[in-house]
Amino acid sequence: MHRTMRFPRGFSKIAVNNCIDHIRKRLHFLSIDQPAEANGDKDFTGTIRNYARNPEEEFIRQQRLQMVRSVLGQLSNKYRLVIELRYYEELSYEEIASELEIPLGTVKAQLFRAKEMLYMMQNPGAMAYLECNHRAN
Repeated sequence: MHRTMRFPRGFSKIAVNNCIDHIRKRLHFLSIDQPAEANGDKDFTGTIRNYARNPEEEFIRQQRLQMVRSVLGQLSNKYRLVIELRYYEELSYEEIASELEIPLGTVKAQLFRAKEMLYMMQNPGAMAYLECNHRAN
């Protein structure tokens, strides 16, 4: 009979920490404030791009998010749920169908209808335009 031996709980944590320490010692970090070359005058600060939003952009983003949440609250539960699963949870159509236990075609139709309803809520004049064009055809 073959027995497997296990490490005591503390040993595995010690081994992991030793590995992390070893890796840290081997890494060489560069400072963005130090020159790129030993006796050079160029540093890295000119090549680093800032992706952070400025306060105005962040305020506009927060306003948009608040507006979207408000409009989503006006949708019926079935439409709001498919929108949330698709765009907030980032589920695929197939995953949504599985989660809600509905056919894939129903997911696609509900998402299409939900997006159409959101568009109509954000652009009140769009409904009159679509009705006008629908009658002409």
